[in-house]
Amino acid sequence: MPKLLHTADIHLDSPLQAGLPESVAAAVREGLFETLARLIETANDERVDAMLIAGDLFDSPTPSRSVAERAFELLGRSNAPVFISPGNHDYLLPRSPYLMLPLPENVHVFRSEQIEAVDLGDFVVYGAGFRSSTVSRPMLDGFHADTDKPSVMVIHGETATASAQYHPISTESIAASGLDYLALGHIHNRSEPQTAGKTVYAYSGTPANKSFRGTPGRGAYIVELGRPSTVRFIPTDARRFVTIESDTPSIPDGYERDLVRLIVTGEHEHLDTDALERELAPRAFYVKVVDHTRLPMRIWQRADEDTLAGAFLGALQAERERGEDDELVELAARFGLAALDREEAPL
Repeated sequence: MPKLLHTADIHLDSPLQAGLPESVAAAVREGLFETLARLIETANDERVDAMLIAGDLFDSPTPSRSVAERAFELLGRSNAPVFISPGNHDYLLPRSPYLMLPLPENVHVFRSEQIEAVDLGDFVVYGAGFRSSTVSRPMLDGFHADTDKPSVMVIHGETATASAQYHPISTESIAASGLDYLALGHIHNRSEPQTAGKTVYAYSGTPANKSFRGTPGRGAYIVELGRPSTVRFIPTDARRFVTIESDTPSIPDGYERDLVRLIVTGEHEHLDTDALERELAPRAFYVKVVDHTRLPMRIWQRADEDTLAGAFLGALQAERERGEDDELVELAARFGLAALDREEAPL
């Protein structure tokens, strides 16, 4: 049976989230090209019959020429045909690289919001694409695969709501489609394969994180068309965004290429986050330390002292008992004690 690689939402040329140093952001952007290269290598190693990109290969409809040319050069290395369904980020403007630049012979872009079919002999690939940043018309409504061959569709859209601005897709239309597999893009967290009627469908999610907000474990799907189709996950991200929560301010081995957010918990009188970031820098590509510690109990015991610090801590304890936010009270205690002891502010 035909074998496919399903990916989506790579967002090449993304400006990324605010807060990363520019040198780090540039390396993450470069990592997106590494991820695309890894996807193509995987497709070749797996000897897939087609590679499906379900929208938002680029972060904008008009990425820089150098970015587009580099992406197309990489896609040209695929031994299998590549099918692209433009999404709400890389929709087809007249100045789109999908229209302005020469595409590799093995790359096919679905340029219409009307579903079209490409017959590859052993199976049929269907698809459509965004021609503006929003699509409110359900493209899949009324569609049924007009073939006895195995069939797949690659498309960008939302299954979550019937009033979606980014191409609503209902489970009823999926069930009526007669497809063997529906390769979806737009949702950045991958979904487990689901079934509507005889159609298996899934979001592959983005193959590489671009911020700490994303869930870990990014990758793509290898799909074998059948009845039912089978779906297998493969990891692909070149650089991971990893969050570690620990009461020990350290990073384990194995994160040298990754961006690590270390959330330090537990009891610590004073955590110098800047110094700790410098100390841990050799253990990861980038380290961000977040202070979620609390003051040791012995500090609060000073509330019984007949001193200015004791009176201050006693007043804060009373605020806690009245239901004030513990984090704010802890923060006030740290700043207040630092001022009273003539020490540097803790944050």
